[in-house]
Amino acid sequence: MNESDKIEILGVRALKNPVNMREKLQFQILFELKEVLHEKLHVKFIYVPSSINEKKDEELETYQIFGQQIGKFKITFFVTPPPIKGIKVSDLFGITVLLIQFIYKEFEFTRVGYYINNELKGPIEKDSSSEFFFKVKNTERNILIKEPRVTQFFFQTK
Repeated sequence: MNESDKIEILGVRALKNPVNMREKLQFQILFELKEVLHEKLHVKFIYVPSSINEKKDEELETYQIFGQQIGKFKITFFVTPPPIKGIKVSDLFGITVLLIQFIYKEFEFTRVGYYINNELKGPIEKDSSSEFFFKVKNTERNILIKEPRVTQFFFQTK
């Protein structure tokens, strides 16, 4: 059996969507282990604020899963939101990307990408407690859950 055949991602669901820019993102992932894993399965959440500058990509969370049992599993992940402090206001809003990478034995075998629309909701009010011209409570991240981009990679170890 190929290494990538041991694990099957059956579904990814964004919970509590949309969220305020300071709230944690929540994802529920359903997967099946067809064999006991001899190494940990890694699930990485990467925020891509810019399509033209890969250096701005930010790893938000990495979780490790021990695959000691065969079967189907459902796990809810809580992901720290990308920081907004120190980011230019022009980079805060608009479309960005969140990638969820599934890695086993240092090989990425599945990637799920979601577009995220970051927008200002409600009135534009000066927030006297920050450097922004708006209140962060009036901001929102909307994960475009109906349009995921899924990429499969196949690998085989010797």
